[in-house]
Amino acid sequence: MDGNYAKYQNFGQVGAMGDGARTEVHGGFQQMQGQDQRPSEGTAAGNHQKPLGEIKVKKRYQVFVSSTYLDLVVERQMVVSSVLLADCFPGGMELFKSGNETWETIQRWIDDSDIYILILGGRYGSLDETGQSYTEKEFDYARSKNMPMFSIVLTDDFIKRKATECGDYTRVTETQEPKKLQDFRKRVKTHIVSQVNTIDEIKSETILGIKNLIENRALVGW
Repeated sequence: MDGNYAKYQNFGQVGAMGDGARTEVHGGFQQMQGQDQRPSEGTAAGNHQKPLGEIKVKKRYQVFVSSTYLDLVVERQMVVSSVLLADCFPGGMELFKSGNETWETIQRWIDDSDIYILILGGRYGSLDETGQSYTEKEFDYARSKNMPMFSIVLTDDFIKRKATECGDYTRVTETQEPKKLQDFRKRVKTHIVSQVNTIDEIKSETILGIKNLIENRALVGW
């Protein structure tokens, strides 16, 4: 995480819950509000009515979004909106004070999430007392928990364009710990990663990455 580490913010814990009508149970059948759905006796639909116990409820998953902050505001918003489009719940931390109590809070949020996503740009981020950035520390913790995860890594060209557009090279590129950032980026790229060159690619890669994890990993969800 980057910036002043001023507070821990959950991204609303909201998700796209769909617009399905409310159902009520009457005599072993589902009835849609305002419309009787009970099939007539002796009809094919009546003979093949699925027992209520077999109705499959779609799970939704919590996604922890990790990144530096000040240099990746737009990219982070794109990931969050993409998580919602994937019918998942985004969660993460913005501008919070460093310290053991805060790190314990971070760990709890990661523990409670089903998927971890790292967004990595041109900044290493705020450091803990050991000199490691909180962003890298979150990545290492998620790896230690064997969490389903993937990373969105901005290409060098993407970062250069951002620096030109914002007119502030130091805002989007690392000037204090370039070696640590370089080593971190190399390590991240040895795992599941999508390198993106535009903001639109972030949207597609985020949704695809979530879809692949849901299909291939045994996620808990809720």
